[in-house]
Amino acid sequence: MSDLEKEKSSWTSDKGDFEKKFGKLEGELAKAKDEVENGKMALFSHFEGGFERAKSQMAFLFPELDLSVLDSLKIFQDGELIDEPWLYSLINLISFFVGDLSRLFFL
Repeated sequence: MSDLEKEKSSWTSDKGDFEKKFGKLEGELAKAKDEVENGKMALFSHFEGGFERAKSQMAFLFPELDLSVLDSLKIFQDGELIDEPWLYSLINLISFFVGDLSRLFFL
């Protein structure tokens, strides 16, 4: 076998190893994306649950109030409820880190 054939054989073997590693990394990436999505949902559920508990306490303390207009994703500004301007930036920031944070919630 010539040197070129040996080198080609070595490269072919390396290519197969890299393809296996690539396939494994693709699987790990898909799993990590699933964990991020699960973390996002857990974080949102925790936040939303706290908001609903606060609303139920207000309904108990002040039964005459109409709490149906409250929205956990709105702020009160200039006499009206509006979307919070920085909320979507915060959601994106949390999304970036939630993979690490989700481990804290699921310990």
